[in-house]
Amino acid sequence: MQTPVRISNALPGTTVGVEYSTISPFSFKNKWLLLTHPGGFFGLYTGDGVFIRELPSVIDTSSRPRWDRRNPDQLTYLNGKELCRYCLAEDRHESIYRFAEYASIDDEGEADISLDNNHRVLCGTLPNGQQEVFVFELSTHTKGPVFAQAQPFDGLKITGANEPILSKASGIFVLGPHQRQLTTTNGHACVGRDANGGILLWTNSNENPVTLPSFPNGVVKMRTADGHQTGLISVPWTDAVDITMPESGDACFVSTYGGTEHSGKLYRVKLDGSANTLLLDGINHDVKNYDGQPKAAVSRDGSRIVWSATEPDGVTVNTWMLQLESLPIPTVLPELKVTGSPFPGFSRVPASAFGGKDYIVVFHADQTFEEYVED
Repeated sequence: MQTPVRISNALPGTTVGVEYSTISPFSFKNKWLLLTHPGGFFGLYTGDGVFIRELPSVIDTSSRPRWDRRNPDQLTYLNGKELCRYCLAEDRHESIYRFAEYASIDDEGEADISLDNNHRVLCGTLPNGQQEVFVFELSTHTKGPVFAQAQPFDGLKITGANEPILSKASGIFVLGPHQRQLTTTNGHACVGRDANGGILLWTNSNENPVTLPSFPNGVVKMRTADGHQTGLISVPWTDAVDITMPESGDACFVSTYGGTEHSGKLYRVKLDGSANTLLLDGINHDVKNYDGQPKAAVSRDGSRIVWSATEPDGVTVNTWMLQLESLPIPTVLPELKVTGSPFPGFSRVPASAFGGKDYIVVFHADQTFEEYVED
């Protein structure tokens, strides 16, 4: 494990920080890194934290830039009614699709591009103020089912099966033909997947009664398919947390913040609930505003992590980076939305779900595989 290093040099009283913990600021293979700059703009850094330049002003925090998962020099962003693409190498902008029916579109600031690199969850605001949530497929330029929202909400995410997840005061919901409620209260959450499929990592501090009493003010892993909960880690009630997770693997990362000497820690937390490791202590003891919250965000391969930290003057915020130990990340198929099979009498299932029945395994050249179980 390396020593954390400060990679930004913010002017006194300003912020160079991390946008949000559930969005990876690193491009594919960690070629580039995006950090927020004063005025709501973005600075482009190398994956090791060397500042290169600011992005064009049209790409700001309200435009929600999201890195392509396969092309390190490409990202998508929002501009008024349009979803656009920016190619860094050519400094070129192009419109992907214009949503003429809406006054504006947004993703509420918490949603990354989908795991299959082909979908973004969005919210469109109609001229009459009505909001609609939908998933847009990038390859075909098509909208999925539209879900009109009558109540306020503060967060959108997308599952491995490309279903919208919506957070509001009454809980967190998966939208779709089989809509389901995952929680009865809101709370910071991060979408990911483990070896068994899609998961939601969620803070249960507002839950009453608590489903897992032994994990008060805890981070809980919840299966998005059925809502089953596994307690991962509890933190003192004086602390709040941010949660971030690589593209796949057996662990997430939890950063804490508050106003006590026990705040400001960074943990690696195993997804099976078996253990957590304190990586750093004292990353940010005294948080006075949103900019100073760590919002720790890990790279998609899990090899490095960045966070925001307030300087001793109490107002200036800079970004720090830690190079993590290189851990093997297993290849995991995306969560399946429907089953389909070319083999009569067999149905496709998520990896490692055959449960002892007769099964067929199909291996691919990229080392991924599919499993089919006997009906």
